[in-house]
Amino acid sequence: MAFAEGSPRTAVLQICTMYNCPERHDTVAKIGGLFSMAQSKVKKLVTRDDGGGGGGSAAGPRYYGFSVRIEVTLLKALDGGVRRVVHSDTSGMHTNVHEKTGVNTTWNSYLEFSESITPEDTLSFTLVHVDHNPATKNERLGAGSVVVAKLMSGEMTTIPISLEHKIASRASAPCDLTVRLLDMTKPHAQSKVVFLVRHGESKWNAAQKSRDFLGLMSHDHPLNEMGLQQALELNARWKQPPDADNEYITNARSAELHRLFLATTHAYSSPLTRAVQTACGVLEGHVSLKEGRRLTLLSGIREIRSSIGSLDTSGSAVGAEIAGRVKSELEELTGKARATQLVPLIDPNDADSTYWSHLKDSKDRVRLRQDALLRLIRFSEWESAVFGGHSLFWRTFFRAFADTARIAVANPNCASQMGKQKMGNGP
Repeated sequence: MAFAEGSPRTAVLQICTMYNCPERHDTVAKIGGLFSMAQSKVKKLVTRDDGGGGGGSAAGPRYYGFSVRIEVTLLKALDGGVRRVVHSDTSGMHTNVHEKTGVNTTWNSYLEFSESITPEDTLSFTLVHVDHNPATKNERLGAGSVVVAKLMSGEMTTIPISLEHKIASRASAPCDLTVRLLDMTKPHAQSKVVFLVRHGESKWNAAQKSRDFLGLMSHDHPLNEMGLQQALELNARWKQPPDADNEYITNARSAELHRLFLATTHAYSSPLTRAVQTACGVLEGHVSLKEGRRLTLLSGIREIRSSIGSLDTSGSAVGAEIAGRVKSELEELTGKARATQLVPLIDPNDADSTYWSHLKDSKDRVRLRQDALLRLIRFSEWESAVFGGHSLFWRTFFRAFADTARIAVANPNCASQMGKQKMGNGP
């Protein structure tokens, strides 16, 4: 993945974690919560699912249809006073496009400013509860600010958020936001390599093939036996030595990519169970999960919810519960001892609270997720990484960003299929 050359990046801010963010508790939210709980009860009766249809109990009640948005404004210090610069695009208005119901939520997302900043400038942060119901209004939570000089060290900085009076009255603790200004004076790679993996065959895929409509009613399906076998087959492929007998390394470029894959130290996965299970199988014994390194979950690369009925895009666990669910589902396929071997250290990252939506994903919401992924790839310090995700998300990602003309020079067939065909389950 190559990035256009040009003037150096001016400033990049990493929005890290929000602490003690008040939940929305107005009448609409309460009605939404009651509806979602009733829906969960119905799903349990129909599917006999004891996994908690609303996404697990640890994250509390779900008020679907709301998200928290952080609006970032740069206040420039000039001789004649302060000029207010409002960033209205997605790079200047950092939007968490999925529902966040936990009071402590991880973001770990990047925001690039379109102009240079100085130590005398000020960054202002406004927190907004976004209501996706057009009949009701958004709610301003509060705001905070910091002088850029306090961020110049590159260390994590805590910004107190002054809550609106009616919000503060129901807050149990002070609300804070942590951010970090990246050092963009260091040289950065103009191109990076990402290895994309689609999950193996899941129980939902199998139910779809056999037209088992009852099997399609549940959510967050794990892999079936075939899916785990596919993951382990891909694992065996990359472990083959690059010699004359290796049918998958056919030229100098594939040999170069194989060497790079073996040396890649960062791995990410969608938090949905089938994707994490696949990453466990594919990357067993890989350097990215050795020496204390963790598989980092990335909520933005979860599958796209193409319709209200796309139940398999909804999760069933958050935070540390995800690793437990993955291990439990693997135990059914492999037994306890083998499952323990397969599951690595997992960093929940921004999947620490409800990360999925029960609404259909609009094109704009999907594009926000894609843009966030592109910024993570661009601004992370690594030069290569592995990403485990889903077919529909990867296909739309290719449509949006693939340079098919350049790809066609080396692989015309691949270029013609990118953005049209979904990645298959098999290796």
